[in-house]
Amino acid sequence: MPPQLRQRTSRVKPLSYAPSSHTSSIQDHLLMEDIASPTSSTPPVYTIDLSLPPCERYVQVTTDYKHILGQMPCLYDETVEHLRLPAWFFHFLGRLLLRRLYSDEQTAELKGISAACGLPMYLLVAYNVFLDLLMGCTSGGVMVADRGGPTMMHFRTLDWSMPLLRQVIVQFDFVESPGGEVIARTIGYVGFVGVLTGVRKGMSASLNFRPYHNAHGLSWTNIRYYWNTLMVLMGKRPSISTILRDCLLPRPSEHRLRRRLRKHRDEEGDSLTAAALAPYTPAFVDKVLPTMTTSVAYLIFCTGDETLILEKDFRSAKVLRSSSFINTTNHDVSFEATSDPQAAQSQAGHTQARAHGFLQASMQEVVDESIMRKICLRNKWLEWSEDQTRKMALGLHTAAGVRLEQLKEWLQAYPVCNEVTHFVCVMNPREGAFRWVKRFDEGEIEFQY
Repeated sequence: MPPQLRQRTSRVKPLSYAPSSHTSSIQDHLLMEDIASPTSSTPPVYTIDLSLPPCERYVQVTTDYKHILGQMPCLYDETVEHLRLPAWFFHFLGRLLLRRLYSDEQTAELKGISAACGLPMYLLVAYNVFLDLLMGCTSGGVMVADRGGPTMMHFRTLDWSMPLLRQVIVQFDFVESPGGEVIARTIGYVGFVGVLTGVRKGMSASLNFRPYHNAHGLSWTNIRYYWNTLMVLMGKRPSISTILRDCLLPRPSEHRLRRRLRKHRDEEGDSLTAAALAPYTPAFVDKVLPTMTTSVAYLIFCTGDETLILEKDFRSAKVLRSSSFINTTNHDVSFEATSDPQAAQSQAGHTQARAHGFLQASMQEVVDESIMRKICLRNKWLEWSEDQTRKMALGLHTAAGVRLEQLKEWLQAYPVCNEVTHFVCVMNPREGAFRWVKRFDEGEIEFQY
């Protein structure tokens, strides 16, 4: 069942969004509107210059949102409060274990954020490794009749129950030199340096929470899965959001970066891009990523011609693809095929007597709500497709894809967007741009029975 709508709380709005001077004229226009109207549904845009030392890249945005980031200890307490141990114990554990991310570059970025806002590193590390464990989302791709011809676009809603984070939603535009061309764009949260939603020319990517993994019990595979989770938390292995970042942004040569940080900790002035590797390619996503050892998640990628969905487990993945329409929420496709005895048996194995600790809901409740969101959007596509088929039979003109305005309507229909939706967006990977982004205030969408 969908969560009940929480009572609205007061929110503190940022006093200034202070954009970088390197944004384009269109982005400047959008940002000026946002500054003029703090309740604007368009997230503010910040430019992140990758030629800067990592510890300096997010100083401006962190300073602007410092008063909101100061409430992050409350988020940490809220996340662990139902684990039946005192909060001080988890703060002690965090200080002991959560010291860094796997990437030296991202760890240095967090140190800069920590210095700018005064938060201890362990809270920022927890924020970056826990965030992708708690989201309920809808993602996918659909063929859109665009201004330059039909192209497949990537849609995405992000649902999360913590209202405080609605106040720190921003768009990051990444450049490799001051005033340079934007090489990638992401929508995310201030203080989070991985990627949950982003696009560059040739590829867009998003991540959906997967509430279970295939192994269970005392099997060796299950033990290895939890060991990998611990290694991610301790910064010994990359999180899934770090891997998505490597699909969109240049990847630093880690061994060179470690030497540089060790020798020049106090004078990080040289460019990281000199040691950068190209982002992962669509071929890597299709052939290599499914077999990588990672946390579990639903990974969605779009190239403009095709959308690929990975139902990613610990060391394997089920690959789904389409060049017309495909979507996913927070359950495996097998959960929908209950007419198949083997699929039904698999579903029972996942849901029987299991509950998700962080969501505080039974697995069946999570799956039921997820299926409802997925079917709602898929039915709209099926209705549109049937209408096109009828027109074709009558010899009438048929559309090459849905209109962008029509897609916006589909995405904003309840429960695709619901009372815990933070934002919704549409990405065009051929252009490497967001075609539409809308964020929601708490209480803007009311719970519907």
